[in-house]
Amino acid sequence: MVSAGDTHLEWLIGAFLTHENSDNTQAIVPYDYAYQPVEPTFPPGLYLVDIPEVFDEYAAFADLTWKINSAVAVTGGVRYAHNDQRFDIYQAPGPLVGESGFFHVGTHEGVTTWLGSLQYHFNPKTMLYARVASGYRPGGPNTPLPGVPDTIGSDSMINYELGVKSTFLNDRAHVEFDVYHIDWKNIQLTATAPSGVTYLANGGRSISRGLELASQLQLLDHLSLAVNAAYNDAHLKSVIADANFLRTGYQLPNAPTETASVAVNYDLPLQGAWRARFGAALRYVGWQWLGLVESASPATTPTVRAPGYGALDLNASLRYQGYTLSAYARNATSRLAITGASQQSLVVVNSATGATQINATFLQPRTIGLALDYAF
Repeated sequence: MVSAGDTHLEWLIGAFLTHENSDNTQAIVPYDYAYQPVEPTFPPGLYLVDIPEVFDEYAAFADLTWKINSAVAVTGGVRYAHNDQRFDIYQAPGPLVGESGFFHVGTHEGVTTWLGSLQYHFNPKTMLYARVASGYRPGGPNTPLPGVPDTIGSDSMINYELGVKSTFLNDRAHVEFDVYHIDWKNIQLTATAPSGVTYLANGGRSISRGLELASQLQLLDHLSLAVNAAYNDAHLKSVIADANFLRTGYQLPNAPTETASVAVNYDLPLQGAWRARFGAALRYVGWQWLGLVESASPATTPTVRAPGYGALDLNASLRYQGYTLSAYARNATSRLAITGASQQSLVVVNSATGATQINATFLQPRTIGLALDYAF
């Protein structure tokens, strides 16, 4: 529910509910050099675990905005969320299983998050704002193993942001710019028990700080240019003792330091209500780690640093009233780039055949498509 009209006090009240079911089956079956299954000593395999999970969450939230005058507005908000998670785990007998049988693990957690913001309008088209808000990620159960805690708690973060939004040059230019600092605590990290078993645990702290730019300029009546860019410095500051093989001070995984994009669009009026649009966008993603950087230890997995890459996207559309026929070519030059990698090894050589296998995920190659939309 939201308040009606443009008043000095505006409010919003809402609720959220989700019910999710999932299943996770993990199995280890030995194969010989001919890639044929080896009959295990402990059927059905060396390791077999089935973990069905139920996740329920409900939340209630409310925001209140006070427009002090035509230039200044203050907003405050709060959200309470409660989640229940249930794992009914079956572990089959095997040499890699500490205890076989059926196990039930459940967690119950309630978390309160909040936000506050201050807006100052220099004029109707230029605004300066400051915002601080908290967030969280639910915890949950661990697989029951010797020396491993049954559950992990939620981790949390606070985001501090200062920015400006402005429209100028007779509404032909629009710019949004902000700087931010994110403090992330009780991070859910991989840890190692004294037995050598790895598990998830709360521990450590990281910070992320950077800046973001989004802009659009109407160059001509039908030609527009959009430029976006971001810089992000995100790294671990500390870890717990059981995760001391994780290195601090290195960029967090899948978080490139620099990203940027430039897009050009031409909107062409045709006969009557018909319009055509043509566009091209060049995007750049800087280098990134594909996993947390680790020092040498029994629990260490190799860390892959993926080079930066650029990709070109093309699009065209034909519109008539509510109908739009679109054509697109994503990664038009079919640029080859690594976007993900195995945490075991990027390159694997088969000891029997000598064949080389690359355990990596690559940027989707050139993809061409058509789409028909109708707005009503």
